[in-house]
Amino acid sequence: MSKVIQTVEELDAVLHWRRKHAQAIRALDAGKDREAALQQRLTAADERADVLITALSRVQFRCQSFAESDLAMAVESVEAVLSIADAALKPAEGGGDACEHSEGNKRGCPECGEVFKP
Repeated sequence: MSKVIQTVEELDAVLHWRRKHAQAIRALDAGKDREAALQQRLTAADERADVLITALSRVQFRCQSFAESDLAMAVESVEAVLSIADAALKPAEGGGDACEHSEGNKRGCPECGEVFKP
């Protein structure tokens, strides 16, 4: 059984260390929240890098095909390269236009008619 606190000084000391403990717990929780936010940002940046690497690989393949075909590229191929580049340069999730089709066609989305604003 614990000893009964007998003096005001002892009570003040106990309360002081309880406050210190509560501060330490709050600081630990804040550190965990910050760590989670940083981890989320790192994951998003890593996913973005994967998207860009894939897009660049596809553009590189199209450009190599262009060079190997005596520099004759069909309009559809040029549009495909532009579409790949547009998709790669699309802002990260949570930003940009509400319509996801607006970046596919610089003249306007065929579904909503909205003009793309970079």
